[in-house]
Amino acid sequence: MIDITALNSASIGAWVEYNDGHGKVERGRIKSFNDEVIFVVYRCDDRWTEFENFTAEATEPRDLTLMESLACGTCGGSGGVETCDDNGEPCAMPCPDCGEASA
Repeated sequence: MIDITALNSASIGAWVEYNDGHGKVERGRIKSFNDEVIFVVYRCDDRWTEFENFTAEATEPRDLTLMESLACGTCGGSGGVETCDDNGEPCAMPCPDCGEASA
């Protein structure tokens, strides 16, 4: 669960994981938020460096988890994302700066 009151302008672009509690899991990036919901881009034709140009879905904060960022080994930017699943396995996501997988 994300505490929506803790979000700020630096939260834009953060990677999140959506889990509806019934087995549906998706990863995306925060595009914006208000006092009630977080707008997340889940699909962008794998053009994650351009996520802000795609449609975001309003998502309940209780269904989202922030993912940890890693340094990118390709461009040195903010890096891909790695999070541990329930079984402890890491999952790599593309770097938001260069689009390359960090792992």
